[in-house]
Amino acid sequence: ITLSLSLSLSLSKEMSVLGFELEWFDEVSGILQTLYLKFFLDDNTIEILKGTSTFLKRIFYPEVKLSDLFVGNSITVFNRLFLIKKFANKATTEYMNAREVRYLCRIGRDNLSQLGKLLIVAKNVGLVLGKVVTTSSSFYSSILAADQGDVVIELVGKLCTNRDALLKAIQVPSLSSVDAVMASAQEIEDALRSCGKASFRSQNCTLCLVKPHIMKSQTTGELLNAVTASGDFQIKAVFSIHMTLSMGEELFEVYRGLYHNYSAMLEHMCSTPVLAVLVTGTGSNAAYEDIVSSFREFVGPGDPALAKVLRPESLRARFGESVVKNSVHCTDLPEDGEMECRYFFETLSSL
Repeated sequence: ITLSLSLSLSLSKEMSVLGFELEWFDEVSGILQTLYLKFFLDDNTIEILKGTSTFLKRIFYPEVKLSDLFVGNSITVFNRLFLIKKFANKATTEYMNAREVRYLCRIGRDNLSQLGKLLIVAKNVGLVLGKVVTTSSSFYSSILAADQGDVVIELVGKLCTNRDALLKAIQVPSLSSVDAVMASAQEIEDALRSCGKASFRSQNCTLCLVKPHIMKSQTTGELLNAVTASGDFQIKAVFSIHMTLSMGEELFEVYRGLYHNYSAMLEHMCSTPVLAVLVTGTGSNAAYEDIVSSFREFVGPGDPALAKVLRPESLRARFGESVVKNSVHCTDLPEDGEMECRYFFETLSSL
């Protein structure tokens, strides 16, 4: 009660601060805890409370922006992963709902090359990517229906003056397989729960893991377009997840001795949600026969500076910023392709 009153009093002063309820799983104690985040609109600083006590003093944390603060999203602050459960009070609820618009979209399993185009259009109308799943079975909800293998995408916008902008923007032939509907956060949560978790069905495959800096800069659409436009690769499934450090360590343990900046890379991979993409070849060509090696060559050298010289058309040359922020992780060894895909599209998707 004291916390809610404190947040409400702050909000009454020209909406100077917003309040959010967070969920944090403390891996050390094994306890799921409820915390509260204050976001100060005047200088974009944050403060985190545990009950009425200070958990994190007010600071400027550039990785947390207002666009990140929507129900269902997750953020990382000093390597702690927090899930945004709900708005902390009525004033924040009214403020956010008046400025927020959400869509739930579906792309048919045979037209996943349109995913990149959809994300580019979404960015152009002020939307950010929320959750993404590949359906494990056919489902029908009150707002959307999908078949097995379809991809369902949540898109969220803040300060949207034209609330039906996406519905108008997708009325083009290149997005003919995209369905979209405006919905509430609860309706989207219910629909995503109904469509089940991503499932693993492919054997000759490789993993492409879109890194956090690409997700934050909203160039995911352009990167996925580059993959499908090559003509050698196709997207068979996608799945978004915010990895914990323990998840990241389990996946990247085999790379520990290969990465000079292993700790920095691991921290970056767990800083925001990533997009797991299951990639296969397009037919009976070289890429199809040896998908892991072919896609690794397409991705390019680990250092983007070197990639710009040796393979200027590669993904890392085009989208990478540094050795740590080099756009994507891809499977390194042919024998690991199925293992890494299974880790995401079977193990993690079932959590």
